Amino acid sequence: MNIAIIAKQANASLAERSLSHRPVHCGAGVLRRNSNREAYMLNNVGTTDRWIRVLVGIALLTLVIAGPKTDLGWLGMIPLATGLFGYCPLYQLFGWSTKRAAGHP
Repeated sequence: MNIAIIAKQANASLAERSLSHRPVHCGAGVLRRNSNREAYMLNNVGTTDRWIRVLVGIALLTLVIAGPKTDLGWLGMIPLATGLFGYCPLYQLFGWSTKRAAGHP
């Protein structure tokens, strides 16, 4: 084989591996890629927002177990899930994001 072809293939392989885990910014959040360069997760909820959602979700879920024991506490699953996963479908619908772009303080 030609050495130039082998070197070109090696460089292409290295470039593909180095780009495979970099986030891609797209409108309402950060699209993460796996090693196969397929999009697998959109993050649009920032760190502070996530903590607030988790705490509010847990507080609402405690209404099912303690206090007035109301079934409305099950709505706490929504902020809890969005806080744990870092993705909010409503944020995507409206084009919002509380996640900071990479490289910003």
